[in-house]
Amino acid sequence: MRGILRIFSASVLSVIVALATAWAALALWYRLPAPEVGRALASLLFILLGLITIATLFGRLRFRALVLFAAVFGAVLLWWGTIPPLRVPIGRPTSSGKSLEPTTATC
Repeated sequence: MRGILRIFSASVLSVIVALATAWAALALWYRLPAPEVGRALASLLFILLGLITIATLFGRLRFRALVLFAAVFGAVLLWWGTIPPLRVPIGRPTSSGKSLEPTTATC
């Protein structure tokens, strides 16, 4: 019974880690202020960390792997919080490409 619970909890955590990894890798790819090679490397390293974490969830070092993943994911979240929002114009564009309304919104 204990083994079934361990496999079930590792499976649930694997899904959570996979979703967090996908979000963080895309965040690094799209908003990291670095050249394309740097963004790709950062994204790939985070994906590698996520895969190693998922593989380790089914072994003995699962707690250490989760703590390391949570720390790195937390760093990505802190960095994400410092990014200013993009400003985009609101309204239908005219034939000249300019917006009819001078206001802007954040996305």
